[in-house]
Amino acid sequence: MSFYSSDRNFCLPEFNRLPPNELKPKIPQGIIPEISSLKPKKAVLFDVYGTLFISSAGDISTIEDGNGNLLRKVITDKLEIEANSLPVDLESLLKEEILIFQENIKSEGIEFPEVEIRMIWLRMLERLGFDSVDSMILCEMVTMYECLANPCYPMPGSKDLILKLVEDGYLVGIISNAQFYTQAMFKHFFGLWPEEMGISKDLCYWSYEFLEGKPSCTKYEKAKKDLMASYKVSPEEVLYVGNDMRNDIMPATKVGFQGVLFAGDSRSLRLRQKDASCANLIPKATITELNQIFDILY
Repeated sequence: MSFYSSDRNFCLPEFNRLPPNELKPKIPQGIIPEISSLKPKKAVLFDVYGTLFISSAGDISTIEDGNGNLLRKVITDKLEIEANSLPVDLESLLKEEILIFQENIKSEGIEFPEVEIRMIWLRMLERLGFDSVDSMILCEMVTMYECLANPCYPMPGSKDLILKLVEDGYLVGIISNAQFYTQAMFKHFFGLWPEEMGISKDLCYWSYEFLEGKPSCTKYEKAKKDLMASYKVSPEEVLYVGNDMRNDIMPATKVGFQGVLFAGDSRSLRLRQKDASCANLIPKATITELNQIFDILY
């Protein structure tokens, strides 16, 4: 089944929002911004979950224990079937398909495999006896589950930051662990698809399209090559902003980008202090509000 033609023909449900008391970032204790001028810079690349969007999971969601009722509700609602027609342990079935997919990808030499979540759902539904699910229905089911399991909301200042950077002539792009619905979140929250905000489409690297996730350097290496080939922008002229020392700052630093740690929400901040791979890693700057990027660039 081909999915990409349907990536933008659906809308996120209105309940893709955190509860009112969760709409604001939770400021981590003891984190002090460390800001220094890193200009001149020509490009700013961003992580999404935990950086541009507040996430209840602190990241892109995974299949967590206790979400079986959500899976059941989504499947029964969208396929209009009775709940008792489904097996009791849907979570295990979905997790099994994820593990099979990941192992297949690993066998091809990819250290950090990423799934295309619609393929996982399709295989799960086939095992449940649903062999011909419409691609749009499938997109809607996956998205509904995501919105229930991991509601999100824009990080304060994210839209204005992107629009201002674009207005001032910076190249703006994204390197993110993501799924097909991630781009629809921009449309849902900002009223604009990423490229309509001025985010360069050729500088967007979504993990589900690569079938490889962070902390792999693959997407960062491709961004490095694309920036030089298409825009004559060298790595040291690029800021990369993310909330995770291992998944964001480490690969960005390895390819020569200037890594900026966003430490503005305790739910998503990943300092990785016990991770040996981050032992000697120091970001070029640490910010607690997205608009502090202006203090770095201007």
